[in-house]
Amino acid sequence: MAPRAGKEDQTAELIARWQSGDTAALPLLLHAIYGDLQRIAGSCLRGRGGDSLEPAALIHEAFLRLAGDRSPPVIRDKGHLLAFIAKVMQRIVVDHIRERSSAKRGGGVPDLPLDDQLGAGERNIEQVLDIGTALARLAQAHPEAAMVLELRYYGGYELQEIAELTGVSLTTVTRRQRAGQAWLARQMRPRHSSDILRKSGA
Repeated sequence: MAPRAGKEDQTAELIARWQSGDTAALPLLLHAIYGDLQRIAGSCLRGRGGDSLEPAALIHEAFLRLAGDRSPPVIRDKGHLLAFIAKVMQRIVVDHIRERSSAKRGGGVPDLPLDDQLGAGERNIEQVLDIGTALARLAQAHPEAAMVLELRYYGGYELQEIAELTGVSLTTVTRRQRAGQAWLARQMRPRHSSDILRKSGA
């Protein structure tokens, strides 16, 4: 337990340094959580067979976007950080899909609807955008619930793991999950909400 505690303390220290404006802390921070980044990248890319975007490239692009921000986002702890990075990676994947679609249209491919130009694993961009918008609204209303669903849906974390990451009980995480799912079910189109409710453990 001591090595794990020491690593968590190091991560917390690096988050604090980055939040205070120490830009040199960001690469050290991402190195410290690289295993988590690989897991999140793999989850974001799952089901996209043949995609030219690899997990390592996705992680690198996420780093560039974080490093390019003039001021870092407000991050409370490791769980909050991972949820934020998961959203960044998901946006990168969506941008990548759009760029591929644009390149195909520019290369003489007939101007088909977006879903008709993408592979079977990519035909959910409208759904991904709808879910992202709904989670952003949920984060404004219930930030703790949104973080649980982001870690579940984007990062593929189990509820017990989220409890450990965020430092709260499994009961609390489960309650936040259910509250978030109920909110999304009321706010989203049924055909899109069913996907996130299924993937987030409903």
